[in-house]
Parts: sequence; C-alpha cells; structure tokens
Amino acid sequence: AAAWELPEGMDTLSSLTFLDLSDNSQLQQFHPAFSLPMLQNMSLAGCGIPMLPHRFTGLRRLRILDCSRNKLTQIPNHMAEMRNLATLELKQNSLGFLPDSIGLLTNLVHLGLNANPLKYLPVTFGMLSLLKRLDIHLPSLDPAISNLLVKHGLKGIQRLLKSVHNSMRLTSTDTVSSDWELALTGAGEDTLDLRSNALTDVPFIMGGGGASSTWVRGIPVMSRLQHILEANLSDNKLVELPSSFARLTALTKLDMSHNELSSCHDDLKALKNLRTVKLNDNRLLEIPMFIVQLPVLEHLFIEQNPLQSLPSVKGGSEMHRHQHAFSQSLPLTPESAQSQVISKEQISQGWKQFTNLLTLSIDTETKLSNSKVAWAVGHDEVPLEVSSQGQSAIESYMGKIAEAVRRDIIDLSTLSLWKAPKQLTLIRSIRKVYLSSNFLRDLPSDIGSLECLRELVASDNILRSLPKSLSKCNMLERLVLNHNQIEEVPTCYGQLTNLGILELIDNPLQSPPQILLSQSFSTDIVLQYLRRMHSVPETGKMDLSNLSLNSSFTLPAPMTVGLRYMALSDNQFVSIPRWVPELPCLEALEMNRNKLASVPNYMTGATRLTSLSFSGNQFTVFPSVLFTMTKLKSLNLSNNKISLVSKEVCLFMTNLNSLDLHNNRIHQVESTRSMLSHIHNLDLSGNLPSVSNTFDKRVDEYNTGVH
Repeated sequence: AAAWELPEGMDTLSSLTFLDLSDNSQLQQFHPAFSLPMLQNMSLAGCGIPMLPHRFTGLRRLRILDCSRNKLTQIPNHMAEMRNLATLELKQNSLGFLPDSIGLLTNLVHLGLNANPLKYLPVTFGMLSLLKRLDIHLPSLDPAISNLLVKHGLKGIQRLLKSVHNSMRLTSTDTVSSDWELALTGAGEDTLDLRSNALTDVPFIMGGGGASSTWVRGIPVMSRLQHILEANLSDNKLVELPSSFARLTALTKLDMSHNELSSCHDDLKALKNLRTVKLNDNRLLEIPMFIVQLPVLEHLFIEQNPLQSLPSVKGGSEMHRHQHAFSQSLPLTPESAQSQVISKEQISQGWKQFTNLLTLSIDTETKLSNSKVAWAVGHDEVPLEVSSQGQSAIESYMGKIAEAVRRDIIDLSTLSLWKAPKQLTLIRSIRKVYLSSNFLRDLPSDIGSLECLRELVASDNILRSLPKSLSKCNMLERLVLNHNQIEEVPTCYGQLTNLGILELIDNPLQSPPQILLSQSFSTDIVLQYLRRMHSVPETGKMDLSNLSLNSSFTLPAPMTVGLRYMALSDNQFVSIPRWVPELPCLEALEMNRNKLASVPNYMTGATRLTSLSFSGNQFTVFPSVLFTMTKLKSLNLSNNKISLVSKEVCLFMTNLNSLDLHNNRIHQVESTRSMLSHIHNLDLSGNLPSVSNTFDKRVDEYNTGVH
C-alpha cells in the first residue's frame, strides 16, 4: 500500500487546532502514530489516499474530518477512537460498506457518503442518535433502506436499525477484545420490532434482496437474532418474508399482518416453536404451506385475505401430525361452490392436523350444505370447534351466549371446546356456568372477574390446573370438577367461605391428598385443609389436626420451605412420617392422640427440633431415640402407658427444661434430685403410687403436685 509522509517535526505542533492537507496529490507518507492533541479540524480531501491509518490515538479531540475525493475502499474500525467527531465527510470514494464501529461515533452530527457504491448500512448506524444530516447515494443502496429514507427520512432509518441492533446478542462463539466490538453486542432483547416502516423488503443485512448470507464481523446478522421470541413486521408493504427468517428458530410469535404478502417461503417450516401467527390483511390466495407444518401452532389469524381454498389432508388422522401436506383444496369461490358442496365432515377432517389450534380467525365464506357459514370467528366470536360443525352449531352457540346475557346462565357443555370462549368472562353478571364434556385444558385466567358466580361445573374435561383468580368469586356455592387431570387445588380456594359443594372425583390429586377424598367426602374437611395450608407461607405454622390423616399422607413440597411448627394431632398416624425429619426448619412437632407406639431411628435427622408432644398415644416405654435429640427443651409424653423412666433422660437430654409424663404407668424413675435439677417443669402426676418410693423429696413433691 502507498505510504504517506508529513514534514518532519509536525508532531511538535502540540497547540495546532486546524490542519488543511487537501489536494496534496504528492503526499506519500503519513505517520500513523503522530500526535496532535489539540487538533479539531483536519482536511485530507483530494489527496488520492487509498487507506487511512489504523490508529487515531493522537486525534482524540478532532471534531471535523474531511476525507472526500480519495480512493478509500474501507474505513478502519479504530476510527471509533475519535469519539468527539461531529462531522465526517467521505464523499467520492470507493466505499462499499461502513465499519460496525461507526456506531461508537455517538457525537456525529453530519455524515457525507455521496458518490460511494454503498450497498447497506450497518445495524450499529442506529446508535448515531445525534446525527442530523446524511448525504448518501441512493441508487446503489439497499432498496429497503433507500425507500425508508425517502418516506421517513433519517429518523426512520435510525429507528429501524436501532431496533435490529437492540435485539442482537453475542453468540457462544463470539469473543470481544475491543470497544468497537462491543458496539455489536446489542441489548439482546427478546422482541424484534420492525412494524410501520413502509418496508417493501427486509433490510439487506437481514437477508433481504437475496442477501441471505450477509455477514457482520464474520457472523450473519440473523445468527445474532436466533434467541428472539417475537418478531413484529406488521404494517409494512412486504410481498414476501425471506427464507433467512427461518433461522430464528426460537420464535413463538410472528406478526406479518397488514402487508402485501402473496406467499411465504416454505423454509419457514423450520420455525417449530411458533405458537401465534398473524397473517391478516394481506393478499394470500391460500394458507401458506409452512403453516400446516408447525407442530405447536395455537393461534392463527388470517382474515382479510382473498383466500380461494382451505387445506384438507387425505388420510386424515392416519397421517403423522408433523408430516402435513396439501393434497387437495376446498373451493371457496361462489362459482366452485355451486359445482361442489363442501360438507362439514370434509372441513372437520381437513383441520384435524391442527391438533393444538385454539384460535382460528378467518372471514372467508364457504358453502356448507347449501348454507353460507361465516368462518371469521375463532377468537372474537365463535370458537373454531363450533364453526366447523356448520350453521346450526353456530346459531346454537350464539343463542346460548345471548341466553346468558338475558338469564345470567350459560351452558356450553358438549361442544368439543378446546378453550373457553372470550365472551365468558365479559358477562360479569353471570351466575351459573356449565362447561362439562369438552376438551378444556384450562379455565380462563380472569374467571375471578365473575363476581356473581354461584355455580361452576366443568366435569369431563382435561383440566390440569385451576386459576387462582377463582378464589375471588366469593359468592361461589358449588364447584364440580369431576373426571379431569387436576393435580392440585390452589390453597387460596380455602377463602371461598360460601362454597358448600366441592366435587373432585377421579382426578390425580396430590393436594388436597387423596386420603381426604377416599373417605366419605366432605367439602368442609377439604376447605379446612386448603384454608390451613394457605396460611403456612405467611406464618410458618401448619395445623392439620383432626382431618383423619394417616401415615400415607405426604406433605406437598412447596409447603416444606420455612415450616417451623407442625400439628398433626387427632389423626390416625401409626408412625411418624418419613418426611418429618426432612423439614429443614422444623422446631416443634405435635402428634397428640394418634396411634404412635415408638419413635423411629430416622427422627435423629430432625436436628432443629426443640419441642415434641406425643400425648395420648400408645407408648409403653420411653423412646430411646429421644436421648440423641439433645436440643429438645420441651417433651410431652403424657397419657401413654410408659412404666419406666431411665436415668439416660437426665444424662443425655441436658437441655430439657419441661417434661410432662402425667397419666402414665410409671413405677420407677432412675434419677436423683441433682440429676433432675435442670428440669424446671416436671409433671409426674397420675402415675402408680409406688413411684413415690423411688424419688427423693423433690420428686415426691412433683408426684403429689407440689411445685
């Protein structure tokens, strides 16, 4: 490369602020390490320079740089070191691109790029928030950018590229070794928002104009967007979405509404995580092929398109759901409908492939048994499952909605619904809701807005969870949820004080436990359980007494955290549950009036216990395991059948200050007065009279009730 040369001693001009070297065609050498710390304005215009120096450490205060009319083919990344640069003139060169580090020149106000064969602008261009003037040669520029510049000006370009840049994220193979490389990092947002940009094509840097392999610092821009979950390209003028978007494999939502799409690239079938696709208000004549190859698609909006056919699949349910293909089309035009009447069986069969589809919004009219059926339904009016059954089903459904408005009762049972309709929670005065014998996987999350609801029946569905908001329906009296897949009833349902009937037959319940339901079912007992469990996170105390629980009862895992006190009295436990010593914070345990006869060895794991109460059980000997629980301060073994208290009680349980052994069969205590001195509260009343012969005076006082 040609070298540049400046007169000797140039870098001694430490106070120089303006340097004009323009039109010096003989200039051959320019030392890259020169330092002019006060220089603010420099012109190198018309010198025929083929390259700029790679370092600019000595020009940190430069505000104006004119490099026009040269032979530059690229700008070095380290130009970003001139952070104070406000004007950069690069017209009449041979620049095909700008460096990504251009985004670090955040004080740039004027950028001259005319008469350069620039094809695109880097995504970091959107970081130039102070830029007021851009001179650029439009014919060679990416059409998406040039059209945007014409229609929306400089701010439109900055907004678009800034949105792309904000969504970019470093990949696992990236290494960042300098500040200018950090300009590529972006904010890593999960949403790509390119709506309302009047785009006729996506930018060149994103694969528009056939540039699917466009690279930024050696890595395709689209690879830096592979993490995004939502892409919004609505309200543009796109005629096609390029195949480069198939690389955004994490996408769950794609909005291409209000464009001019006539087709979509088949490669988009790679977007296997798409759950919502919006293609409404376009120019589609048929539903794109890639749609039927999306395995988890739940919401499809495709109204306001001149559709001429709907998909149907030969072989129906025998085809694997991931191997969809159009083998025929159902005619929708009036002319074709006259020659072929489409039966509701055909339409239903054609949509079986969309096994997860919850919302279909489509406004095309088709001929069904010589009657016109509106398909523009789904989310806003009639569920797909109803509309696909024909005109009579739609009329019946709408009649039920109207009836609900008049009588505050709605019965949508046996309609094969996969999702409760939107209108359900809009009728705030509704008192009774019947949703049985459908395919509902959940109830509306905002069902708590039905303040007047008194009865809800949703049996024979596939419900797996219940919304917590239902606990706000304070007037609810009857809740029937039989034959579902419910594993847990939210503990906040215990607040439903007016609930008199709760039916949960044939559900794989874990909470409340099956033991409560296998007995003679009592709504009151279940509500008691839920109410008590609901207060646990706040108080750290759990009282499950008098619920007829037995040793098969298992405590729900979320309730074990922070639990300090547990009462399991008046139940039917024959042994202490194994999960008790696994409670990390448990300090006190009450299991009075059960059927316990021993304390198992695994209780040695309950290292934080300071209080135990086993009154009214079936102990015949003092449990030796307790000797190892040296932190115990209070122990209640009253109303058992213990006959002997060995001296180990005093030798090993040195922190014990309260011991209640009244109403046992104790005839001997192997201890002396000094050994009992640390026990401040000892009750031996109600034992055999002979026990007094083994005690000294203090023991005898306790035995006779004198404390």
